[in-house]
Amino acid sequence: MYVGSTICFTGGAFWGERPIGLLVSLWVYLVYAIALQFEGPFTDMIYSTRAKLQAPEYYADDAEVKKRL
Repeated sequence: MYVGSTICFTGGAFWGERPIGLLVSLWVYLVYAIALQFEGPFTDMIYSTRAKLQAPEYYADDAEVKKRL
């Protein structure tokens, strides 16, 4: 999603023949790269918790799962 957005911004910059558009594309890429640093671990935590809740018998000793059940 982030790569596609950046490519679209870059394509728009080339289409409009505007050099400032390339700078905006670079800025968007940098902001997305920073966002991914925070989003990745959070997303991993969400999916791992979901997996544990869907299969609680495999994680019977996990205190977080016991608390949610």
